[in-house]
Amino acid sequence: MSGSNQHAKYRQLIYDQELASRFRELTTAVTDSEVKNYIHYQHVEVFKDVSKKLGLFILVRRTNPESLKFINYPGFVPKPLLCKPKTADRNVEWNVSGQYKQINCAGLVVNPFMLGQAAFSSWEKCKSAMDTWVKYWGKKDTYNGSPAGIPGGFRMQDDLESSYYGCVMRTNGGTETRVYPHNRTQQGRTAVESINMRPSVFNTFIDQDAINSLPAGCAYIHGDYDLYALVHKDDLSRRTAIKALFDGEKHTHGIYWNQFEAFVNGRIKIDMIQHGGQENFCGHSEEEVDIFAPFPEFDLQNRKTTNAASMQEVFTKMFDNRQTIAG
Repeated sequence: MSGSNQHAKYRQLIYDQELASRFRELTTAVTDSEVKNYIHYQHVEVFKDVSKKLGLFILVRRTNPESLKFINYPGFVPKPLLCKPKTADRNVEWNVSGQYKQINCAGLVVNPFMLGQAAFSSWEKCKSAMDTWVKYWGKKDTYNGSPAGIPGGFRMQDDLESSYYGCVMRTNGGTETRVYPHNRTQQGRTAVESINMRPSVFNTFIDQDAINSLPAGCAYIHGDYDLYALVHKDDLSRRTAIKALFDGEKHTHGIYWNQFEAFVNGRIKIDMIQHGGQENFCGHSEEEVDIFAPFPEFDLQNRKTTNAASMQEVFTKMFDNRQTIAG
């Protein structure tokens, strides 16, 4: 490799040892096994590669770990931009005609009024899911618990015999494709691609009912990757909020988002990136956030913050007093 080409290959990495030491001090180490609980094991290296090639600190909120088992399987699609309701934390045992059956809703977007607290790890999370549902999609129907105000392109699984009762479905309203496409460029896989051979993950399984009970042109919705921020190594303090359209919906993102979204979604071949960074919508939140960083040192390429205070320190001391929309 010529000297100029070698320089081009590594020009987006950070070789500043003072900055490396500061990043190591402000963040917490993450093992591969830990991060793969929240990001699909095939996608972790993609995030690392994108970080190094684009010179970006990629801050990603942790996905519901139960969602990972649905990624890239027919009958399931990532949460689109317009879908605001929450994913369930756990499966629900349901009594139908005197017989108990399992609702395989863990990791999927659900109507919390139909499944209740049993689908969530705490009452606080259930209440948050209910509040979010009411805020964006209106109140439940007081007579039968079915949703009111669901926007076009979505519908509920309300078949009591389905193992996915209470789950939200994305629909294209068509009949030619049995299963809604995984992304905007790929044709949806058909029902003949059985999912009942899939190995057990997280003590749950997906059975053929996921396909058999789907109306034509529909798919259940699993969690996507929610960005916290994209920070360029040469422009650490600059936060921009560009208003644009994505997949036909109004969308706010930073100046590096388009390139990042195309790179990641193109590499993983599924639209797991559909949202701009949280920093353009609210302040710091009490949660763990993974950070992929453009350092050559392996231990710095993926770290995390553990709460709002540690993230504030990173924004202040690492990102040159970068401000969220909340200040």
